[in-house]
Amino acid sequence: MKYYSNNELVTWFKRSERQNLKITILLIIFACLAGAGFFFDAQKEIDNKFIFGVGGLVLIIVFFLYAYLNSGSLTNKTIREISFTDSEITFCTFSYKLFALYTIEEKEIIVDSLAFKFIKSEYPVNNKKIKLQKECFIITNNGIEFFLLFKYFNDDLLNQIKNE
Repeated sequence: MKYYSNNELVTWFKRSERQNLKITILLIIFACLAGAGFFFDAQKEIDNKFIFGVGGLVLIIVFFLYAYLNSGSLTNKTIREISFTDSEITFCTFSYKLFALYTIEEKEIIVDSLAFKFIKSEYPVNNKKIKLQKECFIITNNGIEFFLLFKYFNDDLLNQIKNE
């Protein structure tokens, strides 16, 4: 039996992808403008203030790029569809576009149904403004955690998981 996530979850991930891209680009532009301000400082000399300012800007840019890539990685570990057969479970994850140029392709994982368990947990998104039902199952495969937001699937999926 094959189960697909509903349109609400797909739409949420697409909207989140666009929002993360906009925020990251705006913050990088802001950091570059602040860096230009340090560069064209009226003193025209390199002093400790200049070095710490530019170093701080580099750290800010690295932090926001890391956060952007981390959100893409989390999206790429969220299950979009799952199917059950007698001996194995197959699931596909969401894809994610980085800066609208490079796509982290969806993953298709096939595992033996006896090789893992469904562990009930909470989806690791810390933003309080996100209107997402965070209750999920964690599926671990080769040390990598995948997240199944079962509230966005057909109710029959929960019965299928209980039988596994």
